[in-house]
Amino acid sequence: MAGTLLKQAAALGASYTLGTFNDNFFKQATLLLALSLGYSGFQAWGTFLFALPFVLFSAWAGWLADRFPKKYLVVAAKCLELAAMLAGAWGILSLNWAAMLFMLFCMGVSSTLFSPALNGSIPEIFPPGNVPRVNALFKLFTTVSILLGVMLAGAALDRQWFDTMIPFGRWLVAVGVVVAAVFGLAGAALVPYRPAVQNQRRPPFPWLGAWDSLRDFRRMRRDRALALVIAADAFFYCISTLVLL
Repeated sequence: MAGTLLKQAAALGASYTLGTFNDNFFKQATLLLALSLGYSGFQAWGTFLFALPFVLFSAWAGWLADRFPKKYLVVAAKCLELAAMLAGAWGILSLNWAAMLFMLFCMGVSSTLFSPALNGSIPEIFPPGNVPRVNALFKLFTTVSILLGVMLAGAALDRQWFDTMIPFGRWLVAVGVVVAAVFGLAGAALVPYRPAVQNQRRPPFPWLGAWDSLRDFRRMRRDRALALVIAADAFFYCISTLVLL
């Protein structure tokens, strides 16, 4: 039993951390590349398009995670990530800025779809007594993967191990993100299947998206501890984004 739980935790953790690493590694690499070539406006647009899906589609992603088996959504999100990384790899090699911006938006969509499905699967897979520990470990490794992605992006771009027509650092970034996406998809395929919980009082689809999310947050204010955690999380993510820029 313990071995099975360990394998399931490893599959979830690998899929989660590789996705967050890829997001931040590629995003930071494109922002640094754009800045080095004089396209300073790319930073603002890239950051905006990466964050936009979280605002627009979070309510939809949460509804889908409650409505369908979460494994299907995790695998779908990782397939989208792989497609986005292939497009982004081509963009960074050809310096196609439109492709890179579109890829950053797709990365945001993938993460928006992925997060509630994976986080919601934790209490379905693990015994209640293990859920806080698993959540804490996932948060720890996710934070480390974000920092590593940001830190290694510039180092990868600067590598010139081989003399290539396209600078080797761009090849390293392009190949690296595709390989990480493939391994992340493999981890998602090992996530155990659990059928969606049938609930007769299932809420309707949140067509208003971000507005529905705002209304949900206003209702959450009745739980002061939860509202404070959400507000603090949003505040620190906002500050970290501005610091990186």
